[in-house]
Amino acid sequence: MTQKPQPFTERFERLRLNKEQKIASLKENNWSEVLGVVPDDLAILADYLTPYQGVKGTIIFRKDDDESFMCLIHEGVVQIFTAEREMAGEPISTLGKGSSIGEMALIDGAPRSAYAYAAEDTTLFVMTRSNFHSLQQDYPVLWGNLLLQLARQMCARLRQTSNTLGRHLHLKWRRILQQNG
Repeated sequence: MTQKPQPFTERFERLRLNKEQKIASLKENNWSEVLGVVPDDLAILADYLTPYQGVKGTIIFRKDDDESFMCLIHEGVVQIFTAEREMAGEPISTLGKGSSIGEMALIDGAPRSAYAYAAEDTTLFVMTRSNFHSLQQDYPVLWGNLLLQLARQMCARLRQTSNTLGRHLHLKWRRILQQNG
């Protein structure tokens, strides 16, 4: 029987920041622009985000995990891989300060589609699916603006992935055609 992996909260250390410290940290990375909200809304979002810190080499989430949360990368670098065995190779994406990961699981609650790995010591602001739904109930306009911005980010990433896949397939077909004369 396969042992269930440790939950995120056991792999990362929760940082004890007061609300003012959280707001200052969120402003530091210009999260209002990234998240598509006005700067004053960061004070509201601070109540729905929890800061965590992890060391280099820590897995943030695994493919098929059912933990539903999104991370804002405050400090550090996160690499995304499609398979665990590839984590020694090239990532499909490398993201740093000011980026977010895990939006799809936050929105639809489905299992993860990839692995996320802390490529260096990393500080993350985490929004759980539960807090996402609480934000919807408490501040529906802010929630709607956030959801729209997350959708835009996912669309941009899907376009980038489609372009990369298209180039890869084009090169693969070119090699096959050259080999077969």
